[in-house]
Amino acid sequence: MYSSSMSKFVLLFGSCTVLTLFFQMSSLDRQAPDGDASSLSSQSKIKRRKLGDGCYHVLLDVGSNIGIHARFLYEPLRYPDSRTSVQAFAREFGFPRDNRDYCVFAFEPNPKFEQRHLDLEKAYNAMGWRYTPIIAGASDADGNFTFYHSAFEKEEWETGFSAVTPKTLYGGNATSKTVQIVRLASWIQDEIQDRRIPTRHSEIYSEPTVIMKLDIEGLEFKVFPDLLTTGALCQNIHFLMGEFHHGPGNH
Repeated sequence: MYSSSMSKFVLLFGSCTVLTLFFQMSSLDRQAPDGDASSLSSQSKIKRRKLGDGCYHVLLDVGSNIGIHARFLYEPLRYPDSRTSVQAFAREFGFPRDNRDYCVFAFEPNPKFEQRHLDLEKAYNAMGWRYTPIIAGASDADGNFTFYHSAFEKEEWETGFSAVTPKTLYGGNATSKTVQIVRLASWIQDEIQDRRIPTRHSEIYSEPTVIMKLDIEGLEFKVFPDLLTTGALCQNIHFLMGEFHHGPGNH
């Protein structure tokens, strides 16, 4: 499902080294001189708790629909026919796993699936597995955005809840819904970057890893450049998989 799209994502990772060096040099230019009062003051501030604190490994499921990728991670044996995701998690996170070492953050703007995500959160957290739904879409800015239901709106697993305009989406017959959006790059920097890494539960050693699945129905063309230019991608994400959407129904 993701093979051709993933190859495009992987090709873009070649720019990470150059961009990361650029951001590091830029940050040096902005640093206050030694002994500067504002610098000392900021260093003395108590760090606020991040959502990612206490997460050894992280899965960012951006565009999570009904949360199936969390199930691929936490319950892989239930999905023997998965051709990509279960194998990718086994390769990047390792296997067997102790699910207490993992945190899933599921971004989904479709209000139709909110209760399902809350139910997953309750069920998984009762087992000691951290699952946190973010009922919002991902973009390059915080605010609100108009999304459109797809032709599959009445189906249980509605796919294609999209920011594409109704003039081009499903013959112009899509119904609209205003939803909250978050700037994904800033969220990653605020909640995942420099998180507090706990002692792992698994006896099998692996480096703390962050995987992101990005499937946001066209908004990747806003999100991906922002992830690159802010350094949020190169500095925090170890493995990325997802889909590019070149037009309605074109994945």
